[in-house]
Formats: sequence, C-alpha cells, structure tokens
Amino acid sequence: MPELLAGADYQTWLIGKWHLGAFAPAYLPHRRGFHHHYGFTGGEIDYFTQRRMNRID
Repeated sequence: MPELLAGADYQTWLIGKWHLGAFAPAYLPHRRGFHHHYGFTGGEIDYFTQRRMNRID
C-alpha cells in the first residue's frame, strides 16, 4: 500500500512499532515504501524509556 501511495505523490509516514522484519535492510520501513518512520523496529520496547524490556520465561 505505501508503495502505491508514494507512486501517486503522497507522503507516506509510519509512526509506531515495526514488526515486519528488522534483521535485514531490505525489510525496514524506508525500503518498503514509507518516506518517514518514527518508532521502533522490533518488539518489547518500552515507549517511555525506549529501552528493551526484560522477558521472564
């Protein structure tokens, strides 16, 4: 969807967590059609401290 909107001269933004792949540059938001990204790539991030949260298994 963001690729289609960018092709129609819209500015595309993503705000929040990106859980669709952060292990390779090809899967990051800027490579998936978003012009701007403000947020985290991956999960388990505390919104207030911006630190990874500890998991208890």
